[in-house]
Amino acid sequence: MSIRLTHAKSKTVKDLDIPNNYFADFLRGCIDGDGSIGAFKHPESKHPQLRIRLYSASVPFLQWIKKEVLYNTKIKTGWIEEKEGINVLAYAKEDSIKLLNFVYYKNVEYYLKRKYNIAKAFLRV
Repeated sequence: MSIRLTHAKSKTVKDLDIPNNYFADFLRGCIDGDGSIGAFKHPESKHPQLRIRLYSASVPFLQWIKKEVLYNTKIKTGWIEEKEGINVLAYAKEDSIKLLNFVYYKNVEYYLKRKYNIAKAFLRV
């Protein structure tokens, strides 16, 4: 409650009071829980593609995440769209790589191994 989380938060959550020094860990937890890391080949060019997606019923929450990502990483891109009744914040290409290197910083201890195994090919640490 002290960081602005409420009961039945999925549609009502907005900005949270997460200290900047914990934001990378918070974001990694969001991606591990309600996000995805996708690596695939572009259907036309056959070049490798990468997408980071975070899903939420709350657009204000995704807008806050996007603002905090910009503040903490200087990543200006990213877009929010609705897909099949759920909202998605997505990052692509080089910005996905920057974001992965932000959340999987050197000596990071806690992460979902299944998602980390996709991310590690793109890490610079």
